[in-house]
Amino acid sequence: MKLHRQRIVIVAIVLGAFAVWGIVAFRGSSAPTLAHIQKLLSGPDRAAGFRALRKYLDDHPDDAQANYLAGTVLVKASPDLARTHLDKVPPESEHRAGAVRLLAAMALEQQDHASARSHLHELQRLAPDDPAVSLALVECHLLAGEHGQALEHAQRAAELNPARAQTYFLIAEILDELGRVPESVAPLKKAVELDPEPFPARANLAYALHFAGDHEAALGGLEWCLQRQPNNADLLLIQAKIVRDAGDIPRAKRIVQTALRSRPQDVGCTLLLAEILLFEDNPREALALLEPVFRRQSDNHHLTTLLSRAAWLAGDAEKARHYQGLLVDQLPRRNE
Repeated sequence: MKLHRQRIVIVAIVLGAFAVWGIVAFRGSSAPTLAHIQKLLSGPDRAAGFRALRKYLDDHPDDAQANYLAGTVLVKASPDLARTHLDKVPPESEHRAGAVRLLAAMALEQQDHASARSHLHELQRLAPDDPAVSLALVECHLLAGEHGQALEHAQRAAELNPARAQTYFLIAEILDELGRVPESVAPLKKAVELDPEPFPARANLAYALHFAGDHEAALGGLEWCLQRQPNNADLLLIQAKIVRDAGDIPRAKRIVQTALRSRPQDVGCTLLLAEILLFEDNPREALALLEPVFRRQSDNHHLTTLLSRAAWLAGDAEKARHYQGLLVDQLPRRNE
């Protein structure tokens, strides 16, 4: 089982929040004409507002505030035109941070990751304490496969906004990608503490606790999850492994059989059931269970090992030698 990532909708965070901010900012504008135009754009007669804004820009093409206003109202309807106006907002303008945020959001939406990253690094200088910027940089680095850098920005986002449960879930997902699953326990506990109800955080916490060897805590988390999703094969497999390792073989068998009824083709559950059958001295039953799986996954080393063992225990020496030969073929080759 892997941690299930809930992708943060960065574009919505960056774009939606700041588009609203941009329009509100003009309520205190010192330019009466632009304040009137903003009022028209916010009211029922938006067409009149667009006409007035167009005329104003014809007369004042370099007005930073007007270009920013145009960018905020055009960003969804006409991104290319919005970008033209936002690019005209100069670095010294009080509206530059807002313009760069929208430029970054549009670049992310269009999957122009190089431009998005450039805009976000500028925005980080302009708004160093904004967690949305850090989250957007997380997304950029994840898309580029740069998990170490993504982790740094995710941790920074959590520092800036420690009340956001989804950020801790994101940190846990990145740690999982880095192969540092035990370290994901702490952020997942924080996510659950902040928002106890979401199933994914609870499920992944149980997985991480199991991986970290805290089986008692993992079982408690699994119980909560399985009350809500009693046929979740991933969670049932974890529960069965913990119960098996604790020595309750009959219960582990019942649990994994339940999982297979929910997902009959699940390889992990099938292998665990075969291990239990071999422990119970039922090699022929294990062999019958595994051979159909081998036809689908002939390169699975664990599966081939179990098949070889089951064949020997069942007294089928020829079949056992066949699988042993395949095991040798499956070993990684050394570079000469």
